Amino acid sequence: MKTKLLLIASLLLFYKVSQAQVRNEINIPDIPGYVTLKGDFHTHSVFSDGRVWPTIRVFEAWRDGLDVIAITDHINYKLFKEDVYNIDENHSYELAKSTADMLGIILINGVEINYEVPPGHLNVLFIKDANLLMQDDIFKTFEEAKNQGAYIQWNHPGYKQTKPIQWFDILTQLHEKGLLDGIEVYTSKSYTPEALAWAQEKNLTITANSDIHFLVDMYHAEMYQRPVTLVFAKNKSAGSVRESLLAGRTAVFFENTIVGKKEFLLQLFEASVKVLEFPLNTKDSILYVQIKNSSDLDFELELLNPVKGTRIPGEITIWANRTTMIKVKTPIRERKDLSLIKVRFNVKNLIVAPNESLEVELPFPGIEPVGSLK
Repeated sequence: MKTKLLLIASLLLFYKVSQAQVRNEINIPDIPGYVTLKGDFHTHSVFSDGRVWPTIRVFEAWRDGLDVIAITDHINYKLFKEDVYNIDENHSYELAKSTADMLGIILINGVEINYEVPPGHLNVLFIKDANLLMQDDIFKTFEEAKNQGAYIQWNHPGYKQTKPIQWFDILTQLHEKGLLDGIEVYTSKSYTPEALAWAQEKNLTITANSDIHFLVDMYHAEMYQRPVTLVFAKNKSAGSVRESLLAGRTAVFFENTIVGKKEFLLQLFEASVKVLEFPLNTKDSILYVQIKNSSDLDFELELLNPVKGTRIPGEITIWANRTTMIKVKTPIRERKDLSLIKVRFNVKNLIVAPNESLEVELPFPGIEPVGSLK
């Protein structure tokens, strides 16, 4: 019965993919020196406890605008072992690799390893042979993974924990031995700000992943986007993705929010937003400030420094993939008198630390700012 249900689910998605053949591009710009790749590094297939064949994960990734994906089946938990028997832990990767190559998707060989809390579940990516990781000793397991060139992350930190969630001593030991590289700050539909704080404290790479078991369409819809890890890579290759993850060049994109290091988020904002010219109504001293946003993110701005003699809205939304017009009242009556002042805003949905968002400056018309500018 289980096998029939799995087959039906896979056929339904294959039918949808074969009919649609449309890729939904994720429009987040490149930043200076790097291409912005979109990835999901935590997914499952029938070879652990997922409900779809590995190739379906690749088709979903292509359709959803991803560049890179890892199928991370549990190495020590097999829900369908009576129906889908296999003794090679690399099998799901090998089944999906040719499809990924055909569609231009970077497929990463990886597994998820389950432990009782602590430490919980960890993903091991960029491995060469998953079968060698089936060891009883946790340190020997991850030492073998590192010998294969792996990137290792702690998955869904709140798993089987009550609030407040904890950082465990064994994670400190793994980290000190160089056996822990990253942490998920967003998993499935859950954001964990504590994980972001730990990442910053311990210099861990941050990711956002789906941890998808069913069809993506059954869990994520247009009203609730699939979480994405943004990877700032030197080029589109598996080697460059690995280097970027180990170097910590990532940000996470979910629910109209991006979380990441200040330097990367500022570059993303500057690459996305351009202030256009100011048409001036001299009779009413009204300026219409036009701001073009070439990204998929609606930037939510909050004014931080009022401008003397000029009325700027306290809150502004710069809509995704559109040009937003802002009405500004100013005492200026002639264009020759127009001066531009760098006005500071808080971008509420660009998060650089728990309870802290990115500050940016935009040129607006005015006479002089109130207070000093950074």
